[in-house]
Amino acid sequence: MSEKEAAVVLVATEINKRIDIKYIPEVIEQTIIESVTGNVLDLVDDFLPESGSIYRFVSVFDDGLSDDDVAVLLTQLRDAVNDLVDIPLLDEKQELYLLDLITSVVADLIKNGASV
Repeated sequence: MSEKEAAVVLVATEINKRIDIKYIPEVIEQTIIESVTGNVLDLVDDFLPESGSIYRFVSVFDDGLSDDDVAVLLTQLRDAVNDLVDIPLLDEKQELYLLDLITSVVADLIKNGASV
């Protein structure tokens, strides 16, 4: 599994622990969340400067980032992702909730120095 794939699975699994999509089996739910998470993380990765990669942030820092660094990154990511992403079948409020959830999980993983 590549660093990118492992990061997507890690973030999607954390998100899946926090939400439940009614009437959808857990395996399909995980697949859906991984797909959306992968697309969002790709957009986030494109947004970051060449020296940075969201996959590297999620998987490399053993000590994580400071709260201030994470707050700045999270604000930039949330704004950029919200401008770029349109998720069919979700209204804007639901979309924003999901995007906030994805970026907050990524921020928690960055801050806590998660590894894949």
